[in-house]
Amino acid sequence: MEGNAEVWEVLELGGSQLRFAGMGSAIGFDFNALKTIADDCGVDTSRAFWSKIRAVEGCIVKKANKDKK
Repeated sequence: MEGNAEVWEVLELGGSQLRFAGMGSAIGFDFNALKTIADDCGVDTSRAFWSKIRAVEGCIVKKANKDKK
């Protein structure tokens, strides 16, 4: 899909921006931080960009919380 390289670049650079709730449950990325990273990299943060970020985020959160149990 077009734009996947840019999404991956932002997620690689922003991988430490995953947020956790009480008891260590992953809840998702800090989108403000990802937006700043995207802007710094010159990545267009279109609706499609955020849809792709959310898709990957869902997989990461699900896996992180499954591994926690």
